[in-house]
Amino acid sequence: MKIKLEGLKELDQAIGALRTKAMAKAVLERALLEAAKPMQEMAQTLAPGRDDPNKVITYGKGDNKRVRQPGTTKALVQIGKKLTKRQAAMARKQGKHFAEIYVGTRDAKAHLEEFGSINQPPKPFMRPAFAAEAEPTIRRFVDTLTTELNKTAEREARRTARLAKKG
Repeated sequence: MKIKLEGLKELDQAIGALRTKAMAKAVLERALLEAAKPMQEMAQTLAPGRDDPNKVITYGKGDNKRVRQPGTTKALVQIGKKLTKRQAAMARKQGKHFAEIYVGTRDAKAHLEEFGSINQPPKPFMRPAFAAEAEPTIRRFVDTLTTELNKTAEREARRTARLAKKG
């Protein structure tokens, strides 16, 4: 897949011009979260249901024990900045001021649904959502980032004016 984007150098300079690194990271995270919502919604609709929606499923051990409530027929696909302990151990971290988000499920057994096993055929839901939404998500991210940078610039201008007025 090839995607051609223009104007990213200007966006990078605008991000670099923000007052703090934390502010830049917050702007990036807001834009990423907003851009990824349609991908998350598509994956949620494609997620396979369970045969018995009233069955209570527990997974994890000790303090990390989680219960998937009765009536939830689909794996919960989430957008977030945090991973489970196991996922975090496998993920490569880019640094404190690097913004990244994750779209996926926290269900420890979801990969068996996605890829299948010896006894179960695959029922992919994340891969088709990614394939359909990758390019639109990147384009939405660029548009959303531009909007977020404009909003942040307006807030900073109001803040500067307020501080100058107090003087």
